[in-house]
Amino acid sequence: MRMKISLILILIFFYCNSATAKTLLSSWSDLTLVGGFSVPATLINGYNTRYATGSFDKLPGSKQWVANHGLSGYVVEYTEPSEPNMSFPTLVVGRHGHPFAGKTKITTPGVQWIDADNVICSVRRYYSSGGFYDWVSLLNLNTGVEKLQTVGNVDTSVDWAEGSSSNKLFHLHQSFGGGFTRIPSDWATVNLSGKTVVGMAAGGYDVLNSPMGPAVGAFEVGDTLPITLMDYPIHNTSSDGKDHFEVRDKNYWFPVYSSDVENTPIHLWKWSPDYGEVQSDPQLMGPTGDNGYFTAEVVSSGAGWIDDPNYKGLVFGVLSPNGYIDYSAQSVPGAGEMFLVYDPSTFYSEDSNTGKIKHWLHTEYADGPSGSYSNKLYVYDPDCFAQVADGTIDEWECSPTIITPDFSNLPINPVDRDRLPTSIAGVFWDEDRSYLWLVLTQMSNGNKYPMLVAYELGTTRPAIINMKIK
Repeated sequence: MRMKISLILILIFFYCNSATAKTLLSSWSDLTLVGGFSVPATLINGYNTRYATGSFDKLPGSKQWVANHGLSGYVVEYTEPSEPNMSFPTLVVGRHGHPFAGKTKITTPGVQWIDADNVICSVRRYYSSGGFYDWVSLLNLNTGVEKLQTVGNVDTSVDWAEGSSSNKLFHLHQSFGGGFTRIPSDWATVNLSGKTVVGMAAGGYDVLNSPMGPAVGAFEVGDTLPITLMDYPIHNTSSDGKDHFEVRDKNYWFPVYSSDVENTPIHLWKWSPDYGEVQSDPQLMGPTGDNGYFTAEVVSSGAGWIDDPNYKGLVFGVLSPNGYIDYSAQSVPGAGEMFLVYDPSTFYSEDSNTGKIKHWLHTEYADGPSGSYSNKLYVYDPDCFAQVADGTIDEWECSPTIITPDFSNLPINPVDRDRLPTSIAGVFWDEDRSYLWLVLTQMSNGNKYPMLVAYELGTTRPAIINMKIK
């Protein structure tokens, strides 16, 4: 009898805990399309929102959004005209402001609300222009008053002992500048000693010393450094002097031709794990193990930190190139983005002869696979970030669950093309409604401007096991 009672209590305990435990978002089937909003063109200084980065944030408890505008460098306030729906009504334009107005060689800013009038912004440096300290800004949208923050000015600290301070500083804002996430206060209380933090979420390749994967930091205004929760540094800036790359699929190859100055692949790609020869004639190099690794992926400007009774996860969008990756594939016929050879028959032919580089001579690669792009959701477990925060593991040790999205039920189709393919450019978790929002840019030709698309999370519960206890 005691054994029966004990087994019953164990099963009740197991079921109750399983029913209330949070499940990591791990499948597209866990998301149900709600609808969303269209982003207006919003002309500022001759620029529109077509090239907005995807950094969007909603003020909690309100219908107010703030977003990156695009090439103008401005941030813009929007108001929801209604609840999100499948007609995708257009957001209403409100105030705007111009952070970092005196700065040059910077990317367009990421932005997040602090309160109803004030926002925090951050930027990355443009290409390899050197690091700078005031890459975080506090901006009042009513007055235009801006307070630049000094972040990273700690060259002599232990944190910066390895590698040059210039590389470290550049890597710092390449990792955390340009995007945000909202770290739940309960999580911060437990894992960050109760700090009132702003989540920084960006990363992805731009140039040497950028992170080779997404990055997450926790920043309290007034601090000199963010707390690193995830990062993928190369040896120039990593604490262990080694190279660290986030995983992806193996659907890419590096053509090798050593007769020219513009030899490919570049050293950065050779540093990735399991790099080796995958074909001898014509020679191709690439991943030889079970995984591929980041090459020049674009990571969303911001991430959605799910804080839901049933689900958890920090969600990034990642755009990857598939096919031949060639450093010469930059603004020449046959090239795509992220060094992708989109059309090998053109790229490796006289048609791509610009008089500057010699890739077009290597016709042996002209029959290679056509290039394409893939959008993925990379979902990370916040419990893993807790281990990084307490020093149990390093910041490159949290593994993602990778989800392939299906946008076939949207009224506007995604596009795969050589330039400006559709991208999951931003992700945001709406705690008020328990919606996961994706910012989709560069959709079909009839829709030049971003779309905000809302998804409701499912309520998967463990099945009740019908057992008879004798």
